[in-house]
Amino acid sequence: MADNPQAINSAKFIGDLVTCLRLISIYPPKHPLIANSLKNFFGSLNLLFAGKNEFNLSLTADNRIIVDGEALSEKSSGIAQDFVPYFKKLEIEDVTFSSGATELEIEQFVKILILDKEIFKSYGDINKLFQEKGITHLQAKQFSYLKVEKGKEAFVTEGKRSDFEQLKVKLKD
Repeated sequence: MADNPQAINSAKFIGDLVTCLRLISIYPPKHPLIANSLKNFFGSLNLLFAGKNEFNLSLTADNRIIVDGEALSEKSSGIAQDFVPYFKKLEIEDVTFSSGATELEIEQFVKILILDKEIFKSYGDINKLFQEKGITHLQAKQFSYLKVEKGKEAFVTEGKRSDFEQLKVKLKD
């Protein structure tokens, strides 16, 4: 990703998210540092909506962070790699942010990312947890695992056709 405004905004977004995650796990919930970092993160989130209704934050199989289809630059990848364990712990592959997300929704999202894995598992589906916490402008996809046996074919009846096609492409690689 070249150093264009979108790339700079994406790097700032991830940096502000990492800062929030670090601070919220150290300080009490009402601490001024947390409030300021949440405001910064919310501001950088809104910069990414420039002329769009939504954008995606994805994690690839090789732990690269993709913001709206573009990988973060090498310069940005240092701090971004501090973010990867949060997505991996909750087995999140992709989060779609829709315009209209509130500061409270963003705060709840950050709190979910720092949940202990065992507590998270008790909730089951992440989107169900989002709904329970009042997060309506974010949707997540979790990694799905499929057992593949050599020489056998499977017919997928759930999901969208495009999801199946993407899976076929990933399996060829």
